Amino acid sequence: MTPDERGDAPGTSRAAFDFARQALGSRVEGRYVSVLEHSPETVGVFDLVLFLGVLYHLRHPLLALERLFSVTGGQAIIESHVDLRDSIDRRWRSIRPTS
Repeated sequence: MTPDERGDAPGTSRAAFDFARQALGSRVEGRYVSVLEHSPETVGVFDLVLFLGVLYHLRHPLLALERLFSVTGGQAIIESHVDLRDSIDRRWRSIRPTS
């Protein structure tokens, strides 16, 4: 997927990425790749993988985690949203006296 097909993620821009890469003298390569396309062959293996705020948006989250772990050589940090309101509401209804 090219940047023209994908566009920039909210809060990011290719220009900002390119500026940081140049300012830091980095050889890092920016690519747009779906997490479901991640494999050691397509993106390599990393010592640290950050997967922040993505999981709960995915249609196939367990498949995404399998792909994520295939490219994790050390540690993966995963953050996701959990909404306990429904679970708490169900428990509360089951113990609350009814009239």
